[in-house]
Amino acid sequence: MPAKRKKVGVRKSRTGLKSISLDQEFTRFKQNFREEVSKETVSDIIKAFVRDSFTESESKNILANPEYHFAMFSDFAAAIHWQSCGKEFPEAYSEYTQRVKEHYRRLLTTAQGSNKEDESKPAARKISPVELLKAKVSETVLSDIDALEDEWTQKEKSSYDIYSAFQKYDLKPKAASIVIEFINDRLDEYNAVVNKSCDQLLEAFSHLNIAEVKRRVKVFHNMLSDLDKIQSMGRAQRKPRRRKTITSDKQIKALKYQKSNDNYKISSVAAESIIGATRLYTFNTKTRVITEYVTDSPNGFAVKGTTLKNFDESLSRSTRLRRPDDFLPVVLKRTPRQIDKEFQKLTTKISAPNGRINSDTILLRTLDK
Repeated sequence: MPAKRKKVGVRKSRTGLKSISLDQEFTRFKQNFREEVSKETVSDIIKAFVRDSFTESESKNILANPEYHFAMFSDFAAAIHWQSCGKEFPEAYSEYTQRVKEHYRRLLTTAQGSNKEDESKPAARKISPVELLKAKVSETVLSDIDALEDEWTQKEKSSYDIYSAFQKYDLKPKAASIVIEFINDRLDEYNAVVNKSCDQLLEAFSHLNIAEVKRRVKVFHNMLSDLDKIQSMGRAQRKPRRRKTITSDKQIKALKYQKSNDNYKISSVAAESIIGATRLYTFNTKTRVITEYVTDSPNGFAVKGTTLKNFDESLSRSTRLRRPDDFLPVVLKRTPRQIDKEFQKLTTKISAPNGRINSDTILLRTLDK
C-alpha cells in the first residue's frame, strides 16, 4: 500500500516546502492510459517492475500474491510506460517509486529460525477490505482530483463531477468518507489563504488572485455536497440487519410451566406450539386465573426466558374463575367467538396480563386464528 499521497500543483505543504508539479503532457498521457489500458496490462507492467527491483526468490514470492496487488498502481504503471517511450521519468514519481517498493517489500516475511535470505519462507500478507478500498479510491477519484489541480496550474477553469466519477469507477458510498477527508485537507489550505491565516500558504499561493482561490473553494464545496448525497443514498439503500431467527426449542428452553394437573384433570399442550401461534389460553392452577393472549403480529408469539412476547395487551385479558370446572371445558373445545361470549358472562374483574408463565401455569390451548 503506498504511503500518504503526495499533493501536486504549485503550492507549499504545511512544512513550507514546494510540492512537485507534474508535466501537463504527462498528465494527459496518464489520463488516457487510465481510460484505455486494461488492468491486465497494468498488472504486467508492475510485475516487470517487481522483477527488476527484487531478487529472483523475492520476486517469486511477491508475484504469488493476489492480482489486485499489481493492478492497483495504474498511475505508476503509466509513469513506467511513459519512460519506456523514451520520455523522461516524471520527477513527481521518483519518491513514489520507493513507496511502491516498500509496499511489495512488506509482502515478504522471513521464516522463523533462519537468518539466511535464501532460506526464508515469505508469506503473502492479506490486505484488508479497508486497505483495498483506500487503494482503489487513491488510484481513481483522488488521482483525478490531483489531475484537476494540475490543470488549474495551467490556468484552466475546470471542475470535477465527483458524483459521475463514483458511478464510473463503481465506488460504493462508504468510499465517500475517504474522499471527504482528502478534500477537507485541500480546503484547509485554500481557506487559510482566503482568511490570510498562514503566511507560508499566502506566499505559496501568491501567484493566484483571491477570485481564483474562492472559485477553487467553491468547486471543492460542490464536491462535498455531492459526497453528502452519495452517503445519504448509501444509508437509504442499506438493507436492515436481519435479525437472527431463534428456533422454537431454544426459545422455550427456560420456560417453566405445569405439565399436568390431576385436580382439574387438565394437561399442557406442547410448549413449542406457542411459537408462531396467534392465540394462547393459560390457566394458573394456584390462583385460578384464566388468561387469553392474542397477537396481531405476523410472526405470532415468541418466548424469551419465562415471558411470552408479541402479545397485544389491548386484545388480551385475564380473570379469576369462580367455577373453573365449568369454564375450562369451554376453552378446550369451543371456538374463539364462543369463548368470548362465555368471557362476557363472567362477573369477575377483567385485567391485562403481564405475559409471565410459571410452574403453576397450564398451557391450555394454542390457535392460529
